[in-house]
Amino acid sequence: MNVNSRYILKPDVRKSSEIKHHYDNAPGLRYVFLDRAKLPETSLYTIVRAVKDLLPGQAPYIDPHTHNCDSEFLFIGDNEDLTGLTAYVWLGEERFLVESPASVFIPRNVLHNVQLLSGSGKFINIVLHSDYNQSLASGK
Repeated sequence: MNVNSRYILKPDVRKSSEIKHHYDNAPGLRYVFLDRAKLPETSLYTIVRAVKDLLPGQAPYIDPHTHNCDSEFLFIGDNEDLTGLTAYVWLGEERFLVESPASVFIPRNVLHNVQLLSGSGKFINIVLHSDYNQSLASGK
């Protein structure tokens, strides 16, 4: 077996409640692609949430929180031009309507939150820390 083959990973489907400030009423499935549990020496946490046909009124499933490292949200809709997914993103106290395709950079220690609103696609969260819970600086 090639030593580097262990770097090719398949995602796990996991519940949102395994991480602080998150609840299991989230839409779609949460795929954990990379974290310390999957690869002990990683310095990244990466998930993809796949959602289909979200209807207006989707309940929030995350509390506002901060990380001690930078992170990024990616919104990729199911349409050919990557449109088709809409969300609210809070940075500090300000709320933004985000329509895919889009990315949102979240500097360390900035209070943030996301709420998927409508459409179909993929929501990707990349945190520059291998353990999501250890990256948390605070929650509201």
